[in-house]
Amino acid sequence: MSTPKPPIESDSAFSGLYTSTFLAVGVALGAALDNIGLWLPVFLSIGITLDYGASQKKTSEGTPDSANQNDQDKTA
Repeated sequence: MSTPKPPIESDSAFSGLYTSTFLAVGVALGAALDNIGLWLPVFLSIGITLDYGASQKKTSEGTPDSANQNDQDKTA
């Protein structure tokens, strides 16, 4: 009997999470206020911006911050 493999962690597992969430909020609010043409692009742009920021944060987490590194060099 073989053991099940652990799930593979994917960097793109949460890709588009903010976009899809804010898209749904924009549609719901637009439908409730009878103005989808206004609220859909507003919340869609917010979601896209948050997704972009989250992806940039993920890529920069692995690199050391040069300002902190310079401060550490001065104290050593």
